[in-house]
Amino acid sequence: MVSVLSVAVVVVAFALVFVERDLWGLAGHDDTLADSAAFFLPTHTLPSHYSVHLTPDLEAFTFAGKCEIKVNSSADSQTIVVHAKELTIHSVSYNGEAAASHSYDETLEQLTIELAGEGAKAGADGVLAFTYDGVLNDQMAGFYRSKYNSKADGTGEERYMAVTQFEATDARRAFPCFDEPALKATFDVTLVVPADRVALSNMNIVSETLDEAAGKRTVTFATSPIMSTYLLAFVVGELDYVEAHTQIGNIAVRVYTPVGLADQGRFALDVGVKVLDFYQDYYAKEYPLPKLDMVAIPDFAAGAMENWGLVTYRSVLLLYNEETTPASIKQRLAYVVGHELAHQWFGNLVTMDSWTYLYLNEAFATYVGWAATHAFFPEWQVWNQYVVNDFQRALELDALESSHPIEVAIENPNKVDEIFDAISYCKGSAVVRMLVAYLGEETFRAGMRDYVAKFAYGNTKTEDLWACLSAASGKDVPGLMNTWVNAVGYPVVSVSRTSPTTLAVTQERFLSTGRPAATPVAAPEWNIPLRAVSGADPAAASEDLLTAATGEIAVAADAWVKLNQGQVGFYRVAYDAESIALLSSSDALAALSPVDRVGLVNDAFALAAAGYGSTPLALDLIAAVGSAESEYIVWADIASSLSAVAKAWTSDADLAGLRTVYGRLFAPLAAKLGWAKSPGESYQDSQLRPLALSRAIRANVASVVDEAKARFDAGTVHPDLQSSVYWALLSVASPDDAAAMHNKLVAEYNAATSQDTKVVLLSAIGGVPTRDLAHKVAVWAAESGDVRNQDLFYVVGSLLGSAVGRAVVWDYVSSNFDALEAKFQGAFLLARIVKMVVGSLTTQDALDAANAFFAARDVSSYERPLKQAVEEVTARLQWIERDGAAVSAWLAVQAQEA
Repeated sequence: MVSVLSVAVVVVAFALVFVERDLWGLAGHDDTLADSAAFFLPTHTLPSHYSVHLTPDLEAFTFAGKCEIKVNSSADSQTIVVHAKELTIHSVSYNGEAAASHSYDETLEQLTIELAGEGAKAGADGVLAFTYDGVLNDQMAGFYRSKYNSKADGTGEERYMAVTQFEATDARRAFPCFDEPALKATFDVTLVVPADRVALSNMNIVSETLDEAAGKRTVTFATSPIMSTYLLAFVVGELDYVEAHTQIGNIAVRVYTPVGLADQGRFALDVGVKVLDFYQDYYAKEYPLPKLDMVAIPDFAAGAMENWGLVTYRSVLLLYNEETTPASIKQRLAYVVGHELAHQWFGNLVTMDSWTYLYLNEAFATYVGWAATHAFFPEWQVWNQYVVNDFQRALELDALESSHPIEVAIENPNKVDEIFDAISYCKGSAVVRMLVAYLGEETFRAGMRDYVAKFAYGNTKTEDLWACLSAASGKDVPGLMNTWVNAVGYPVVSVSRTSPTTLAVTQERFLSTGRPAATPVAAPEWNIPLRAVSGADPAAASEDLLTAATGEIAVAADAWVKLNQGQVGFYRVAYDAESIALLSSSDALAALSPVDRVGLVNDAFALAAAGYGSTPLALDLIAAVGSAESEYIVWADIASSLSAVAKAWTSDADLAGLRTVYGRLFAPLAAKLGWAKSPGESYQDSQLRPLALSRAIRANVASVVDEAKARFDAGTVHPDLQSSVYWALLSVASPDDAAAMHNKLVAEYNAATSQDTKVVLLSAIGGVPTRDLAHKVAVWAAESGDVRNQDLFYVVGSLLGSAVGRAVVWDYVSSNFDALEAKFQGAFLLARIVKMVVGSLTTQDALDAANAFFAARDVSSYERPLKQAVEEVTARLQWIERDGAAVSAWLAVQAQEA
C-alpha cells in the first residue's frame, strides 16, 4: 500500500511554495496491553478455502452476505473463533449443523462460535457457514461506498460505487474470516450486482448470469491462489477501461476509469505493462495471476492498495491528463504504479508472517518501486529526488525520541495502521538502499530472487530474507542490518582532522532535541558504511565500516573529505571547522555531486537546528552553495531549510530579512527560467521553475509578482506552476485582492472535473493573508461538503504554510474536534491531521494550550503521532531559544545588504 503521506509528497514536498520536509509522518504505537495475546486468534482451527457471496445494495448502502470457510482442526474443540466487525450475523453452522450459540467481543473484533454435538475433531476438515448483513460504510475502510457522478463532465446523476480497502484489519467488515496475514487460504468470490454495473475481483470472471426481471447480474470469479485476507478485493461501479498485454506471459493489464475518461488511463497502463515485465525479470518469476486490473477510486483514504490482481488507487494517482496534470503528479503516478506492482511478488506472493514485519512489504516495495521508475524515466533522476524526499523525511521523523524501530512488535493488530509511516516506508527503504550499495545491485537481486523462489505462497520473517542475502553475498547481513532494523534512531558521525592525513570519527545517536547534557557519547550501536570521497581524487571513493564508538580514516593531506558519498548511509555527519571550511570552497562544491551537496547542506542545517552546531554558520553555507547552484534538488533542500527558519522566526523584522534572502537567491533563477519551458529543457529545470518563481513572489520581486498576477487573471498559469504560484501570490496579495482570488479559486475548484486540478487548487487555496479568509477556507473545506474527506489534508497543509493559517487551523481544529473525529471515524486520516496541526505550533503558549486540550481527551488512536508532534514543537522552541538572537542578527544583516 502507498500511504497517504505519499500522496502528500505530490503537493507538499515538491509543488507547494511552503516546502516542508515531513508534514505527514505517522509513527507506531508501542503501548502494549496485558492481554495482547487475546487479539490473535486461537491456532487450533485454521482456514484453507473461502467461498464469499455478496449482494451489495448501492441505494440502501448495505450488503447481504454468505460465507463458507473450509477449516482444519488440529485439536478437538467445541469453539471456533473468527474475526468480524460491523456485521449482523443471522446464522452460523458447522458441517451443516447449526451452531449452539455465537457471541461477539467488540473490543477484540472476534466472533466466538460454540459448536453443537461433538464439535470439531482433531485432524478433521469442516465447513463453517455464515449468513449475515453488512453496511457499505462511508469510512473508506472495509467494504464501503464511494460517490461519483454518472457522467464524466460532472453534470450527471450522483451515484455510488462499492469498493474495498481491507489492509490492515478490515476484511472482517466484509465477511467473517481469519484476518491475520499468516492465515492464508484460497478464495472463491461471487458478486450479485446491478445489471448495468461492472464487477471486479482479484481473479478473472468464469461465469455470469443475468436476471432481467430483478435487474441483477451474478458474477462468479475464478479461484484465487492461496493468499492473505487483506489482499482480497471487490469493485462494483460504472467504469470504462483500456487494455494492453505484457511481453512476458501475455498478461492482460487493464486500467479502469470513470466513464468517459478511459484515455486518461493510458499513461498508467503503459507504465503498468512495462513495470510488470520489469518485475518478472527482476524477481525471475512470472506474474502468477491471469490478469491485472488497476482501478481509479474517487474516495480512497490511502494512496493505493496492492490487492492481488486488482490494485486500487486514488484517482489522482492513476488518471493522467496531458493538459492538466502537473509533472510532479505524473512522476508520482509512475512511482505509485511501480510500488504497487512490486507488491504483487513482495508482499502478495511472499507475505510477512505478521504485521510486525510490515516493513518487509513496504520498505522493499518502496526501494524497487523507485528502481523501476528510474529504469523507465532516467531523465527524472528519481534517486536524486529520493534524497530530498523519502530519505530526509525518514531522517526527520527518526530523530525524535518518540520514533519507533523499523521492525515493530505489534501487540494489538488493531493498531497496525499507526506504523504505515515514514519509518516503515522511508527509513525502511533507506536502509535497504544502504544494504544494496554495500552488497552490490546484482548480488542483492540474486538474494531477492532466491527469497521469492524459496518462500513463494508462504510467509516470512526478517531472518528469512537476511539468510537469502547472506547466502548470495557471502557477507554477514544480519550483523550489518539488525541494529538498523531493531534500534530506534540513527547515528551522527562526528569528524575531526587529527593530523594532515587522519580523520577521527565518533558515533552517537542524533536527536532533534539535541545531545542530552548529562549523557556521554553512546556506546556503539550501528555498523556504519562510511564511504568517503575527497579532493585528492573526487572520482574515487574509499570504503570503511565503523563498528565501534570511535575510529580513524586515512585521507590525503590537506584535501577536503566528504563522508557518506551519495547519501547512501542512513546517518548524519558533523564536520569540524577545518573540514567544513575545506568543503565550503568553490572547488569542493563544484566537485561534489548534487546529492552530496544536498547532504552537506542538509546535515549542517539539521545539526544546527538540534544544537550540534551554529544556525548562522549553516545559513552561511546555504548562501555559499546557492551562489553558484543550478540543480533542482539542492535548491529544493535550501528552500526547505529556509521554510523552517520562516516557521520559527516570525517577527516582521525577521521575515523582512528572509524575504531579502529569497530575493537574492531565487530572483536570478526566476529570471533565468522564466514562465515557459525552453526547447530541450531538462526535467529538473521544469521542476525548479515553480520553486524559483514562487520564492521570488514571496520576496515581493515586483516584476515576478506583476507577471504572476496577470497570468492568474488571464488563466494562463501552467499546471506545473499553479499550486506553488497561486499560494505565493495569495500570500502577498492585499486583503481585497486575496478575497477576489480566493473566490475565483473556489469557483474553479467547484467547476473542475479532474481530480488533479482539484488537488492543485486545494493545495493553493490556504495561502490567504488574513485570519478572516483563512477561517473561511477552513470552514469551507471541513463543512461545505465540496471537499471530500480524503482531500481535507491538502487544505490543512496549505493553511499551515503561513503564521496566519497556522493560528486559524489550530483554533478551528480545537473548536471543532468532535465533528472532525466523527468525520474520520474508522479512518487513519485524523491522526495525520493531529500531527500536522500540533506539529506546526510555534510558541510555548500554543503548545501548552494543545497539551491541556488533549489531556482531557481519549488520544489512544493517535497517541504516538501526538507525542511526535509535541516533540517537534519542543525541538523548535529550543532552537529558537538557543539561536534566536543570532539568527535575527544574521537576518538583519541580510536586510541591510539588500
